[in-house]
Amino acid sequence: MTGATTEIIENLREGRPSDWLDAWIRELSSGVMVLMLIPVVAVFLRRLNPNFSNLRWRALRLLLGFVAFSLIHIAGFIAIRTAIRASPGASYEFGSIDLGLLYEIRKDFLVYVGIVCVLYGHQFILDRRQGEARFLATEPIAQTEPTLVRPKSRQQFLVKMLNKEYLVRVDEIDWILSASNT
Repeated sequence: MTGATTEIIENLREGRPSDWLDAWIRELSSGVMVLMLIPVVAVFLRRLNPNFSNLRWRALRLLLGFVAFSLIHIAGFIAIRTAIRASPGASYEFGSIDLGLLYEIRKDFLVYVGIVCVLYGHQFILDRRQGEARFLATEPIAQTEPTLVRPKSRQQFLVKMLNKEYLVRVDEIDWILSASNT
């Protein structure tokens, strides 16, 4: 929104005429597209898996995500602006392709990085509030008789192992050995 208000104030200060409607249409159409893309970026980041085991692969996927984000954002706001301007009979011109795209891609990069940082930061805070406790990945128990069904238990233990905390379901415990009394 600062782009529209900055443009209007600069035009007023220099005594130039200012098209308030056009400035707000440009700003709001871009904002609407960014808001529509935030859930898409969130799903993309969730599928990206937040561990940093392969940083190059992650960086490449984040870069490809940025390119997709920027292209969808630009195409979307151009479509919105064209649709709005078509109603009164006027038309929308994007302007210089090379400078316009360079400006939008630079701006989109900053917005994309901000969205990624906020989403990763939010996930980090949620993980810290929850703690490190997670259920251990377990193999399904092979049953010898098809009629034998184990009752589901909602009881669980918090086990510390290798400086991490894990949740272990009671019905998955075969035997317990204590290494210390802490």
